[in-house]
Amino acid sequence: MPRRPGYQDALSLTVSLCLVYILCVAGVRVWIRKGSFGVDDVVIGVATIVTLCHYATSYVGLAQGLGTPWSSIKDAGRVAVLNEVSRYEGRKGGPERLADS
Repeated sequence: MPRRPGYQDALSLTVSLCLVYILCVAGVRVWIRKGSFGVDDVVIGVATIVTLCHYATSYVGLAQGLGTPWSSIKDAGRVAVLNEVSRYEGRKGGPERLADS
């Protein structure tokens, strides 16, 4: 694995370990409970799906530069793009919209 600047390696390792843990726990729970599922299993299943979505967004964030040092973001010219995204999110329903209400 190539060494990347910043905290990308640590974030990637942490997200991967958490993902493996969640999948192992879900697999063991299904294996133990086979055939006798209840409402609690549905709730845990939904929570597991939400958690998997969170990990997917974490991997997308890593691919987009999450964990890189500020200097590399600035040097790559991403500041304008990040500012535009922030302004778009604000127009979409961020704190500015709440202040107008």
